[in-house]
Amino acid sequence: MSEQTVSREEFEVLRSQMEAMRAELEHLRSRSAGSEITPEVVEIIAAAVAAFLGKRATIRFIRRANEAIDPWRTQGRVSIQAARQIPQTRGLQ
Repeated sequence: MSEQTVSREEFEVLRSQMEAMRAELEHLRSRSAGSEITPEVVEIIAAAVAAFLGKRATIRFIRRANEAIDPWRTQGRVSIQAARQIPQTRGLQ
């Protein structure tokens, strides 16, 4: 491994870039800290579910829609749902 020397100007550029990255990281952390699901949001979701179903339901887990999107998981769910479709009989409609 060879040693490389960095000029003072290059060092200052790297330092300013590092400070900009730190500032952006702190900004992103502060934004994500406020994105927690509050009890009020849970109550609103529970009311919407109850209105849709017509009865009270227990909410066990809530997560944001854009979190943990995995194409393999999505395709697996599509396959399972397609396999469970109930065939419709004619004449009962």
